[in-house]
Amino acid sequence: MNLLELTNQLITISDTVRTTMEQLEQDQIFADKEYNDLTHALELISFSAVEGYKLAKQMQDNRIRRRNAKNLREQLQPLFELVNKNQVFFRELKNVHAQIETTIGIQQKRTYTPRARADLFEKQVTT
Repeated sequence: MNLLELTNQLITISDTVRTTMEQLEQDQIFADKEYNDLTHALELISFSAVEGYKLAKQMQDNRIRRRNAKNLREQLQPLFELVNKNQVFFRELKNVHAQIETTIGIQQKRTYTPRARADLFEKQVTT
């Protein structure tokens, strides 16, 4: 078991949940603003049938993107709330990760120095 990988995965999950939720929120906000622009374009601009079809298609694409962002936010919400509720845990987990890194570094540099029988060791042995 690699403890550094394990703690790093947990930290990454927490960070990913937060950034994904923020991105989905921004996507939904943008889609709402874009929809407002599209409906005003329908109201205020004269257009041909081809241009009208293109506007309708843009509105459909907008609504699909917004629905996808909204659905994903809704699915992610319980995990987002869990991560937010346990912010202290994830801060402490980052400290634990750093402590494990330090311990591994110390262990990799550790050497054995004979105390009574130096003749058994021609050079130091790493443990």
